[in-house]
Amino acid sequence: VTRWTNFGSGTEVTVLSC
Repeated sequence: VTRWTNFGSGTEVTVLSC
């Protein structure tokens, strides 16, 4: 599962392995 989350002035990539 790969989640791309945008925080206003920044981009964070969270990779969750189930």
